[in-house]
Amino acid sequence: NELDDEAQCQLRRIIRADGGSRAWINGRPVTSSQLAELASRLVEIHGQHEHQALMARHSQLALLDAYARNSAQREQVRQASQRWQALLDERDALSAQGDVSDRIGFLEHQLAELEREDLDPAAIAALDVNMT
Repeated sequence: NELDDEAQCQLRRIIRADGGSRAWINGRPVTSSQLAELASRLVEIHGQHEHQALMARHSQLALLDAYARNSAQREQVRQASQRWQALLDERDALSAQGDVSDRIGFLEHQLAELEREDLDPAAIAALDVNMT
């Protein structure tokens, strides 16, 4: 086999608009089945724009996780992150409830002060005019 002498192996395939295709291994024409058989034995197969995926953070993390073989730890971190986010959401909801109860308490205090003053409607109207 001529390919055994090569240090590198380059595969190329051109697909025409009509659906037909041509394939080469190290510049030599081959059938699609020969190309598929050899390609299935290769470790890396590169596409035209595949290098651009390396710039994406999720791709970098996926490659790092695959290399480290730490899928179990990755899943634990994912679950812990979800629990953390749920607790943050719960804290925010409780905080919002506290804000509402503080506001209710403030308004009840103001209402009690106004009731203690026992203002007549004319005095209230005068206050409205002064406030605007």
